[in-house]
Amino acid sequence: MNKQLVLVLALVALLLGPTPLLAEPPYYPLIVNGSPSLDARYDKGVLTVRFRRTRQGAGQPSNYRNIPPGSGAWVDRAVNAKEPVVIKQTMSKQKATEVFDRIKSDGGYWRFFCRNTNKGYFEVSRSERANAEGKFD
Repeated sequence: MNKQLVLVLALVALLLGPTPLLAEPPYYPLIVNGSPSLDARYDKGVLTVRFRRTRQGAGQPSNYRNIPPGSGAWVDRAVNAKEPVVIKQTMSKQKATEVFDRIKSDGGYWRFFCRNTNKGYFEVSRSERANAEGKFD
């Protein structure tokens, strides 16, 4: 009987405990257009960026120029009023310097792969330089 109780308790703990594979929602690309006035900080290994919302999604790279400096948008839609405008990513100081060099300039686009923490900010799994494509005649 004691072995059965242990087995039942272990099963209950497994079912009620955290399940990393199911608890991890996907991360979605958020495009931020850099600006010298963009609120970006690096402290204790965490990059924090506060951006403004846009009225439209970022779309394909040929449309990134529609995202005003200092703003961010999902690829397929604008960030809605219920979503945060702060992103946080753990990274090295060297990587943060690369990001700062890009997003503290006008037209310096950066792609952050985010998920909503429901704690007032988006958590970023990874990020990378993004380039806007120009239209040439």
